[in-house]
Amino acid sequence: METALAFLARFLVTLSAAVLVGKVVYFNFFVSPVLQRILKTDTRIKVTGALFPRYYYLGIACGLVVILAGTLLQLQFQRWIAIGLGGAIVAIEGLCRFYFLPRLNGLKSVLEKQSPEEQKDSRERQEWKKLNKITFRLNLGVLIAGLILIARMS
Repeated sequence: METALAFLARFLVTLSAAVLVGKVVYFNFFVSPVLQRILKTDTRIKVTGALFPRYYYLGIACGLVVILAGTLLQLQFQRWIAIGLGGAIVAIEGLCRFYFLPRLNGLKSVLEKQSPEEQKDSRERQEWKKLNKITFRLNLGVLIAGLILIARMS
């Protein structure tokens, strides 16, 4: 029989994983496409630049909750899955927040000073696209980790 503490831990892991899945799905598949359709590039970059620090902090917080609650799980395989995936989530979200986001913001500053014609073929634009693609793939990794956590906790 599961103890109340282990039940609470499993609930917190599942809740945090659900928040992670929700944030990735909502932002990457609903908000971002709408912003791309209705906002000009410079305005869209400003809006996403203001949103992303909080987006990644939410992911880091959820990952930390998964790790901490995971240590209280009764079943050893659930405990290791939660701690391992929670650590991976914190690492991915931290990498995106503290490495990729500053680089993207630096490139954004350079791109804002260029004319639209200069931006099209610029090295900065190509690097921005490449880094943006990497962060999207990392976000998909967080989505998959969240889905695995939800599946393993049920």
